[in-house]
Amino acid sequence: MEKIGGVPWSDIWDEMSFEAKASLTTEICRYVKSLQGLQFTQIGSLYFSSVRE
Repeated sequence: MEKIGGVPWSDIWDEMSFEAKASLTTEICRYVKSLQGLQFTQIGSLYFSSVRE
């Protein structure tokens, strides 16, 4: 995994309009809801014992 370019939300949040904040929050909620819907056949962790490149 590598870092992607961009600007941290904390740097621009105060300057964003209410509509932009609402849109961003809605989009994040959709991603979280999608992830919460995933089902696994096994119990365990998604983390590996060593870092993979």
